[in-house]
Amino acid sequence: MAFVSKKRKDLGMTDDLIAHLNKTNRDITTIIYNSSWQNYADWCKASQRDPESDNTQQVLSFLNTFSHFSPSTLNKYRSSIASVLNILYPKSIPLAEDLDIIVFFRIKRQCTITIPKLTSLETWDADILTLHSTKFITIGKIIFI
Repeated sequence: MAFVSKKRKDLGMTDDLIAHLNKTNRDITTIIYNSSWQNYADWCKASQRDPESDNTQQVLSFLNTFSHFSPSTLNKYRSSIASVLNILYPKSIPLAEDLDIIVFFRIKRQCTITIPKLTSLETWDADILTLHSTKFITIGKIIFI
């Protein structure tokens, strides 16, 4: 994330060290975090708030604005915001350990109905059904058991 790299540069770290520390996240994670952070920064700008402030209530307001999203999407947002705030405020309580954040996600999981994936639904093999149902056919009649 460019913002984190800039902060590390401001702290006096060398470019080599910054590049090395940036390898902690896989490329796809960096892309997701950048996108999520940008969404948060845009929301803050529209709400006339500072995205760099260490304010759990602000993060909760952001998450609540998008509460119609899935818990996993909201958790990606939380993780990306936390990764920046952890650099800016290393002595603060991490977002994932904040009681209000924990309660928000607990309630979100309880209120979310998960639609089962097609692969997890029971399927019927027509050949097996036909084979077993023909055992009960007698003179053109089907006997129901």
